[in-house]
Amino acid sequence: MGQIQTKWEQWVQGYLLILGFIFLLWFPLILLALPLSTVENQPVIIEATLQVDDFDPLYFQNTQAQSIVPISPEELQEFQSLYPEIFVKSGLRGTYQDIFLGSVRNPCSFLTVG
Repeated sequence: MGQIQTKWEQWVQGYLLILGFIFLLWFPLILLALPLSTVENQPVIIEATLQVDDFDPLYFQNTQAQSIVPISPEELQEFQSLYPEIFVKSGLRGTYQDIFLGSVRNPCSFLTVG
C-alpha cells in the first residue's frame, strides 16, 4: 500500500500541504486587495442628531455629498491650533486627507424640535 515513512517526514509533508493550501487561497486575495487599499472613500452624507438617552431625537440635520469638501493641510493646522482640546480628548490622529467638512445650514432661524 505504499512506502513506509518516518514520523518527521509525515509532519513535514502535512505542514507543507497546509502551507500550500494557505498560499493557494490567501495569495490571490492579498494580491488583489493591496492595490485597492489606497482608494479614498469619501463620505456621501453627514448626519448630526441631538438626542437624550433613548428618547426621540430633539434635532436632526444632515448634509449631502455636494456640501462635503475635503480640507487642506493649512485648514487642519488652523483648526488644531484653535481647538487643541478636541484633538487631545478625542484622540484624532488623522491626516488632512481623512477629514472632511460638511456644510450644514438650517433654513430656519430657530431650533426645530422634533
